[in-house]
Amino acid sequence: MRSVIHSCWRLATGIAFVLCTCVVAVASGVQAEPADIQRAIDAGLRAFYIRDFAHAVDQFELALRIAPQDPFALAFLVSARANLPGGLQAEIEADRNAVAVQRDDVSAQLRLAFAELAATATGADRAAGARAALDAVLARDRGCGAAHDGMGILYVAERNPMQAKSEFLAALGADANDPLAREYLSELYQIDLKDPQRALAYAIAIPNLQPEYPDILFHLASIFDDLHQPRAAVDYARRGLALDVGNVGEAGRHGRTLLARIYLRQGRIDDARRELRAAIAAQVDVTSARTLLQTLATDAKTSSPFMDATR
Repeated sequence: MRSVIHSCWRLATGIAFVLCTCVVAVASGVQAEPADIQRAIDAGLRAFYIRDFAHAVDQFELALRIAPQDPFALAFLVSARANLPGGLQAEIEADRNAVAVQRDDVSAQLRLAFAELAATATGADRAAGARAALDAVLARDRGCGAAHDGMGILYVAERNPMQAKSEFLAALGADANDPLAREYLSELYQIDLKDPQRALAYAIAIPNLQPEYPDILFHLASIFDDLHQPRAAVDYARRGLALDVGNVGEAGRHGRTLLARIYLRQGRIDDARRELRAAIAAQVDVTSARTLLQTLATDAKTSSPFMDATR
């Protein structure tokens, strides 16, 4: 999958949490508003995309102390830990210990599941452990949105898009504003089901839910490109690049070559060259950028067939 949550792969018990609709009670008894959760997530995302992964971990931990079952915060917590030496393995060991002490702790099981999912995405054989933890959560709470998100991610990894779709729809049944479920559904519709209009319907609200998240902006740029709306595609791609300062995610790593391909189809050769050279200078998507520059060098006037081939 394309975003950092996918490729990096993105606690107290008894805490009720409904995003954006209620006050959240922290274990200490202090009341926290959903805005407090969002501030922590926003700060975590800003740190993540400048490669300050230690600070990102601190901020996502803060969000999870308030809302321990927030799937977006869970996904980015384990993604940030995966970028710290030994961080993901330490998270897995701590989560296993927490589950061993209190097996009925749904929040601990979820943390373990998301950590195992992140390890699986990096090549480790942890899918069985993730599934076991998610099964344990769903056995206690069939309506747990984060657990359905986790199951959906497992099915995506197994290349079973229809089962994945069912799980993400179940997650949206628990929280219609779940950005993780919305993003995965959007990508399933764009990539697997070849329906960019439906993909747009799921993705378009996410920047309002997570305004500091650059990869969804890249995803929207790609969708608008598929829908032959280059102005919107360029706008979203540029916004994503502005947020992904450290070239961590897809916005930073592939945004410039996406812009170049759009410009090529518009006949804006100089603009395309500028973006491709910027990609090479930033050491992102270098192979694609050099290939496109070489093609341009052999045909300075770039024929329409070439421009069509860059889609």
